[in-house]
Amino acid sequence: MADHTGTHIDGLNHISIGERLYNGYFSEEITGTFGTSKLGIEKTPPIFTRGILIDVAAFSRVPSLDGGYAINVKEIRSCLESAHLSVKSGDAVLVRTGWGRYWMSNNAKFLGPVPGIDLSAAEWLEREGAVVVGSDTWNVEVDPATPMKGADAVHQHLITKSGVRMIENMYLEELSNDKVGEFLFVCLPLRIKGGTGSPVTPLAVT
Repeated sequence: MADHTGTHIDGLNHISIGERLYNGYFSEEITGTFGTSKLGIEKTPPIFTRGILIDVAAFSRVPSLDGGYAINVKEIRSCLESAHLSVKSGDAVLVRTGWGRYWMSNNAKFLGPVPGIDLSAAEWLEREGAVVVGSDTWNVEVDPATPMKGADAVHQHLITKSGVRMIENMYLEELSNDKVGEFLFVCLPLRIKGGTGSPVTPLAVT
């Protein structure tokens, strides 16, 4: 089993900017045969915090957003205002695009270009204090990015620059159907020494 199987959380050693990982570590200095000696997923503590759902698909009145659709900060803020929600320091922010409808029903489409947040949205969420950002897609951020040189910019900003965890392939349909916007968020990563991620079963307690 890969450490990025199914619904999973990314570790702080998951992505670099050039050769630099989070906190300035050089990747070649801490990477070995069995993962990394620093920043491994075993260092991610159990997460118990306030969670909020930003239901962009419902706000846009569509079953799902289109592949490659970029969710910018203006749209994120409009969704929050419509739902009478705000991002607070320490929050887990979950972004629903509707893309989960293709999981195990149309895997070719699910794994293709996906909707997701762009860099402006990521920067704003981090400034507002989000500590976790998740989505119902395999990438959280829009793919493909425009321009292509911006690929992985959201991962690099949230993980490498800011230490914000990302969770991919989330199941958010029940929260959307029940119109739940705020909840207790629980996530317990496996303590895989040196791993760059962990499969998880996140819970929303309402």
